[in-house]
Amino acid sequence: MKKNKRINLTLVFSLVIIVISFIYYNFNIKSSSYSPYSEKPFLVEQFQVAEDCQSCHPQHYLEWSSSMHAYAFKDPVFFAMNTIEQNYHKDKGEDLGQFCIECHSPVAYTTNLIKNPDELTFKNSQKLPDQVTEGVGCSFCHAMVHTSDTPNINTKKSLFNVVEYHIDPSNKMYGSISDPLPNNFHESVYNQDFSTSEACLPCHNLLVDGKNAEITFSEWESSKYKSNGFPCQECHMETYEGFAVDPKLFPQAKKRYNLHRHFFAGIDEARTAFPHKDLQRNEIKRLLEQTANLNINDLSLITEQNKIKFEVEVFNRAGHNIPSGATFARELWLDIKVLSANDTIYQTGFVNKNNELYDFSIDPNKEIDPDLVIFRSVFYDEKGDSGIYKTSAQRMTKKSDYTISTFESFRKNYTINAPNSSDSNFKIIAKLKFRARSPGFIDHLGLKGQVPYSDTFIVDEKIVEFDSGSQLSMISEE
Repeated sequence: MKKNKRINLTLVFSLVIIVISFIYYNFNIKSSSYSPYSEKPFLVEQFQVAEDCQSCHPQHYLEWSSSMHAYAFKDPVFFAMNTIEQNYHKDKGEDLGQFCIECHSPVAYTTNLIKNPDELTFKNSQKLPDQVTEGVGCSFCHAMVHTSDTPNINTKKSLFNVVEYHIDPSNKMYGSISDPLPNNFHESVYNQDFSTSEACLPCHNLLVDGKNAEITFSEWESSKYKSNGFPCQECHMETYEGFAVDPKLFPQAKKRYNLHRHFFAGIDEARTAFPHKDLQRNEIKRLLEQTANLNINDLSLITEQNKIKFEVEVFNRAGHNIPSGATFARELWLDIKVLSANDTIYQTGFVNKNNELYDFSIDPNKEIDPDLVIFRSVFYDEKGDSGIYKTSAQRMTKKSDYTISTFESFRKNYTINAPNSSDSNFKIIAKLKFRARSPGFIDHLGLKGQVPYSDTFIVDEKIVEFDSGSQLSMISEE
């Protein structure tokens, strides 16, 4: 009997603890949450300027200052797109509000500092506080007390500002170090969420009326990377050995073996004057080079038909689709050239005088480059219009997805006419190329001559040479 009473008391006590924890947790989340519908926004003064972090965290500050997080509210592409989309929705009698601002300057969003987002320009943004213009800064990210959900725009109700943050902007800094060094500058609090992919929400996932729009997180979530415990930070915030603080200022600081880089490596690049662009470019190259493999398979020369046959394969090694994110504006494509001696007998993936590919916006009937392969998404709006000049994420009603899923391959077979195949040497040059945005898109934004076009990166390349002897022989493969 006594034993049963002890069991019952234990169950009751456990239940009380669970209830108290649940109430405390939900109160804490609610009190630290912000959405446009919150009763009281935060104050700018509750956030520190990133430069204030430099003296104690020089390495982290250096890396962040070269990142697209720091460039997010300085990017002329951002301001041009905001203006175009604000005008589009205004003409429809809709208020786009802070849709573009909520991730490009979360401090501005959570303080409701920009009262008229439709009037925002790069010029007048310079009058805003540093905490706003520094984009995604240190004190905002390190104020996170809990991860956010994926935002889901409701176009029928014109609800575009749906991002909700759970932050505690105070003298506490939250992070992934479980035994932080006590100091007189701020309280340091361990938060395991910083080591999870969910920390990248809400800005790296977006639904529109429940439909997938920009879903990098969802792509990762359905991949082998999640099941193998491999979060986004493994690639985009590489670990290294070092000190979290300047050891000259803090001699008692210990060396750590699981620090994270703060380059926030991605595939966008600052196109105007910006600090440490060389560091940013190196990170882009590093990331792209480990993204995908390109191979030339099943090569055969059929001399009696004067034809060359081969397969090109692209294998996605990334933890999400390639490309990912704003895929409607990305260009990842195959550039393939076949040479007979020194003459080009076949080519696809070439560009015009304006450095543009012959995609459906330039060559809708596929007359110039019919074999062009571009990996990206195509959005369609309510009128059925498509393409990067006519629609964007929040206007989307449906999309066609031509990206490559993680750990999947794209394969395409080629049959090339090869005149005089019986007495020639041949070379196949296959390249997987990438650029963040097309020149036509920059022109469409009204930035021609103001912003340099996106650079083209070679993700992978294969070169195969062979002759036309009685037996096919591989001369080289790089």
